[in-house]
Amino acid sequence: MDRTVAIKILPSADPELKARFEREAKAIAALTHPHICTLYDVGHQDGTDYLVMEYLEGETLAPGDQSKVDQDRRSLEDCDRPEGHF
Repeated sequence: MDRTVAIKILPSADPELKARFEREAKAIAALTHPHICTLYDVGHQDGTDYLVMEYLEGETLAPGDQSKVDQDRRSLEDCDRPEGHF
């Protein structure tokens, strides 16, 4: 198809993680929004479950980039405060 995709893998056979992975796939597939990636495929190959999703340009939310996640979390917390109480 000649496009860049993101592939998320679940190498674990843990039933709880697999169930969570499947719920995530169903949730992604049920949503359509410009800020949510499109799910192209779900599968299982050689003991590894995977999701193939639309690749979205931007900053990573990987655990190694915790500063961006913390900054976004603080921004969301501010939204819960009454106006003028920042």
